[in-house]
Amino acid sequence: MKDLLVVVRDGDLLNKTLATISYNRLGAKTNQQVTVCDGWIEGIELAKKSGAGTILFVDSGTVFTDWAQWLQELQKYPHYGLIGHIVWKTDRDFYPWLHEQCWLIDQDLLAALDFSSKNLSYPCPVRSEKNIHDDYTPLYLKPDLDSKCQHESVHFTQVMIAAQLARGRSVINWHQKIRSIKHYLHARNPLQNQIWEASRKEYLDLAENQFWILNNEAIQFYHGRHQLSPAAGLHWILNICQPSIQEMDIIDISNRQIEFARHLWTNWDGKDYGQQVVDFIRTNQLIHYEIDRANLDKITRLKLKNPSNLKRYVNERFDQLAPADFVQLWQLARQTKTARFQVGNLIDWVIQNGISTIDAVWLSNIVDYKWTLLNSSKQDIVKFKEILQNHG
Repeated sequence: MKDLLVVVRDGDLLNKTLATISYNRLGAKTNQQVTVCDGWIEGIELAKKSGAGTILFVDSGTVFTDWAQWLQELQKYPHYGLIGHIVWKTDRDFYPWLHEQCWLIDQDLLAALDFSSKNLSYPCPVRSEKNIHDDYTPLYLKPDLDSKCQHESVHFTQVMIAAQLARGRSVINWHQKIRSIKHYLHARNPLQNQIWEASRKEYLDLAENQFWILNNEAIQFYHGRHQLSPAAGLHWILNICQPSIQEMDIIDISNRQIEFARHLWTNWDGKDYGQQVVDFIRTNQLIHYEIDRANLDKITRLKLKNPSNLKRYVNERFDQLAPADFVQLWQLARQTKTARFQVGNLIDWVIQNGISTIDAVWLSNIVDYKWTLLNSSKQDIVKFKEILQNHG
């Protein structure tokens, strides 16, 4: 959906929510425009200033199993200006309201909202005969233009409902298909949590066994005696050959990546990196692996499924990055330097161990990574950044 802004209210589960909006099902970036707010009124004001035509408000703890599919369904939705989880328990609630987990509103309606007074006056809502589930979730609310309701709002979303009905337009509920893509982790709903956990596990299994042959970012060379680094690609390989570096801790969430790195350090003589890659893929029967960028076109990917083509491609890239005397430097490093390999979360490692003895830390993209958002709290990431900043 074009011109869509997502406003997320901060909370304990913020990172889990952001992980499912900013990244797709398998971890690629969505480039979705997202703003985080401390409260809904602040979020509404930010949305008004943004100029976005349509705004999706999402509470922390709301997660999406497939953001691309969510947007596709949203495009087809019968949108009349306001969509949300309509709640109207007639035995308890005199007037309907929207559950805060997720609601969509257009800019025209948003601009007309006035929260300065709780006194509402608008055409009375008429509920649909059918419900989404149970007896308090009507499919829609439509205005009865021949009657008027006047009352104080007891929930801020009633201001939106009143403004929408005053425009002579209906308020629409989320239908079952789109609900199947979105889950609210605060809800006491075991089925929703099971579906979310299955979706989460699918991605985690992929990430924790991912194999990066090269890097999709420029290699940075560091000085100092002791370096901390993920295991992806060539970064640690080329850096441990730097004269000043004598010790390296290699921490990575991918079992497969650590296995390959440890194998190189133990067995490889520094010659023909491409052959090492091809042999590792064949031995472990790997189907999914990344080379030097995740967006390789399909034709190139297909060609690189051929071991000879892959070996040649990898060695060409390696030779462009490695120094001419790499073999000698690598062999010397293996004989005289210390490398430790560990499967784990580098953020947790830094928080638990500190970096007082570390001279350089290479982060790669771990702070801007779906796995990190799913496994590290906002507080942990803030603490991690503070440790790095204080270290200088």
